[in-house]
Amino acid sequence: MEEQTTLEGEGARGVLLQRIMRRQAALSIRVAAIFVGLLIALPLANLYLPKLMAADASGFTFSWLVLGVLFFPITWALSAYFVRKSEIVEAELSASNPRRGAPAAVSQPELIDRAVNDSEAGQ
Repeated sequence: MEEQTTLEGEGARGVLLQRIMRRQAALSIRVAAIFVGLLIALPLANLYLPKLMAADASGFTFSWLVLGVLFFPITWALSAYFVRKSEIVEAELSASNPRRGAPAAVSQPELIDRAVNDSEAGQ
């Protein structure tokens, strides 16, 4: 609650920060839900599809293939998706900056300050 009032007290910057945090939180929840779904799916597949999960796959059972081999690339793919989408959120913020000559590597607080200054200048 205190954090929310602090953000609201900062004006346009607070609104921008709230928007970014909401989008990042929604993204985090989506990725976490997919991950937890996968974690729950493996034991359920072992319970309800025992013949499939016990099938021979490259010298060991399919359940061990999924758990021991495929789980890591799936986790990497989810991580890459999260990072890519997070960068898109930050890129959209920096795109609101009309100064195209800005350096490529700019800190997020600096981008927020630029966006707020630009939006205040337009009002």
